[in-house]
Amino acid sequence: MTEAEVEKSRENGSLQGGENMKENLWSKGSFIQSISKKEAEEKEKTINKGHDEDMNYNCKECNKKISAHNKDWHDNMCDDCFNKRYFPEDAQIYEAGINEIKEAMKIHEKDNMSFWKWLKTDELDFERFNKIVKEVTEKIDCTECGNCCKEITPVLDDEDVERASEKLNMGKNKFIEKYTKTDDDKDIIFNLPCPFLKENKCSIYGVRPKDCRGFPNLDKDITARCHSFFSNAEVCPIVFNVLENAKGEFEQEVYEFENPEV
Repeated sequence: MTEAEVEKSRENGSLQGGENMKENLWSKGSFIQSISKKEAEEKEKTINKGHDEDMNYNCKECNKKISAHNKDWHDNMCDDCFNKRYFPEDAQIYEAGINEIKEAMKIHEKDNMSFWKWLKTDELDFERFNKIVKEVTEKIDCTECGNCCKEITPVLDDEDVERASEKLNMGKNKFIEKYTKTDDDKDIIFNLPCPFLKENKCSIYGVRPKDCRGFPNLDKDITARCHSFFSNAEVCPIVFNVLENAKGEFEQEVYEFENPEV
């Protein structure tokens, strides 16, 4: 039960159960709790509190500190334990091989374009999208791929060059001469494949460029970065599988956007 639904239930009185109604009713993708009127009144005091406010309680699963809100509204659990128990992971891994991903992007071009157009309406539910990102990211090991370092190069600024050259005990000019080139926009970029990719791992990981640190940028607003999002889906298994799961998650919204008369 979402907090908005709780608020609605409180207004119409359906949140209030009998004094003996102590049974918790659970179902996949939902959290419903029948409680007494007195308990409901107590819980109302914390419904609008933040998840990081009044951290004086402990998660009953992992013992991590939790807020009063989580104690009353998340079955006495932290967010991670609560979601793991009552909102099980749904994200699927459709393809992980780069060749298969590139072929799938061609086959799904029409569906992808429909999803792109819908994204530009700014109707994306970021909470649902971020859940997909989290689940997919946890299921894919970047070190089994390393393709981003083979096909995409970061743009290096002065700080990136200084940190990397210092790590290698090398002068900045020598570093630039040995490992980089200048692109059409006069930006400094790495040669491809990245000279620091060793067995699908970054050999300068601790000082990797800022562009590398941010990739695949799924924590940013993809509705404002559609071109980058879809381009990255062709080279990164995480982005591709986020895209495929998101198309399924928001299928109804895309359909309604394309068929406003229905």
